[in-house]
Amino acid sequence: MGKARRKDVKEAEARLKRKEEQKKRKLISREVNLERASAKREQNRQILVVTEGTHTEISYLEHFQIPGVTVTPVGLGMSTMKLVNEVERIKQYQRTAFGKIFDEVWVAFDHDDFPDFMSAIDAARAKGYKIACSNQAFEYWLLLHFKDHQGQAMNRSVYCRELNDLMGKIRTGVGYDGD
Repeated sequence: MGKARRKDVKEAEARLKRKEEQKKRKLISREVNLERASAKREQNRQILVVTEGTHTEISYLEHFQIPGVTVTPVGLGMSTMKLVNEVERIKQYQRTAFGKIFDEVWVAFDHDDFPDFMSAIDAARAKGYKIACSNQAFEYWLLLHFKDHQGQAMNRSVYCRELNDLMGKIRTGVGYDGD
């Protein structure tokens, strides 16, 4: 009986050792892998924004940064319907000259009481463009970045002065010229 008992003890020890090995393997498999992953470059989303303004909007959008997104602003100095009609030409030019194919196309303009404002929005939507419009002006929207205006009335003639006051507080010598 002594030999059988020793055999049982050895078997029990072997089982215990196997269980400990299994536990170690499970712990190792749960550990964080510190090996460097293979480099994968994600494709940037390409967004075209065609704007009515040629200075303010373009300057703002050129500094607009979102990881994984490239914004291409194009300012045409045209109003509403003319702007919408030029977008296809701009898309084709960007594709031909720079090889850019856009995931999204935006048309941005001020309301400015143009009589074709609503028809321009309808035409842009029909072509699959997204619309960004400001009422009254893009400069007002910029002001709202810095000042809680609460939607109170503000005449356009004040925009330039207000922007210059705010920009002067941020950096001396920086100003807005109204274009």
